[in-house]
Parts: sequence; structure tokens; C-alpha cells
Amino acid sequence: MDEILNSVSGLLLGGLGNLAAYLAAHVLLCLLPAFYIAGAMTAMIPKETVTRFLGRSTPKFISYPAAAAAGFLLAVCSCTVIPLFAGIYKKGAGLGPAITFLFVAPAVNILALTYTGTVIGLDLAVARIILSITFGIGVGIIMALIFHKEDAQHDQATDALFAGKLSMGKSSIIFLLVLVALLIVGTFQI
Repeated sequence: MDEILNSVSGLLLGGLGNLAAYLAAHVLLCLLPAFYIAGAMTAMIPKETVTRFLGRSTPKFISYPAAAAAGFLLAVCSCTVIPLFAGIYKKGAGLGPAITFLFVAPAVNILALTYTGTVIGLDLAVARIILSITFGIGVGIIMALIFHKEDAQHDQATDALFAGKLSMGKSSIIFLLVLVALLIVGTFQI
């Protein structure tokens, strides 16, 4: 009986150790850079850059596809995308495009599509792209319609908060790209 208990406790401790190692790596290599990127976006990217493509007043046929296309660029999971969503929304993106980014990015990032295509098949990877973009844009539009008043108030608040800064410096762009590279490298298998 003691031998069985020792075996089970050894397995449990090994599993807990692996879980702790995974969580530490995930937090250090994925979540932490995502929070830094969100903060860097808020601090360094001019409001006009965000609102040009994702703003409330940007035509919907530009803002929603732009938000969906941004999801292809970052290898983010459903946890890591939240600070990025908060960063673009706080910087002046409309609620609809920001929600579209929130829903589409984890589903259509290059890693998710590669895994889907290799493990399940190319046809399902294509279906994943089409359905993720369709539903992401649909959910974004619905949220923008439901929270139209709050989104307008948020837009006015960001006008006052981020007025003045019109361009990003070269060092800011390099810093942001280094953070994005760290986020992408953090998703590789070690």
C-alpha cells in the first residue's frame, strides 16, 4: 500500500512541477511581454495612428477588416490578447474593431493556423480563418451597436487624454518591435 501511495504522490508532484514550469514560462514569455506591449502602445503610439484604422469614425469596411487582419500578425492566446485589446481600446479604437481584434487574434494567428492545418487538415484551417473573421466581425458590430453611447463617451474621453502627440519616434518603434519579437519567440517550443 505504501508503494502505491509513493508512486501516486511521485506522479502528482511531477505533474505539479511540470504545471508550475509551464505557468512560469507562459507568464514570463507570453503574458509579461503582452502587458509591456499594451503599455508601450498606450504610451508611444499616437492616437491618430490607432484611430486612422480602428477608430469609431473610420469606415466600417476599413476598420473591421483591419482589426481582423491585425490578428494574423501576433501569435497570441486568449489570455495574452486581453492586454493588447485594452491597449488599442484605451488608445482610441472603436469598441467594435477592438472586440473584433479580441475575438479574431487568438483564432487566426499564424501558430494556430499552422497547427490546425497540420493536425486537422488544410480545409479546416481555411474554415477556421473564414469563420473566425466572420464571427469576429459580427460580434464586434453587435457590441458596437449595443454599447454605442458608451463607445461615444469613451471616444471623447480619449480625445482629451491623448491630445498632442502626433508621431512615434524611431526608438519607440524599435522598442515596440523588440517587445513583439519577444512575444513571438516566447510562443516557440523549447
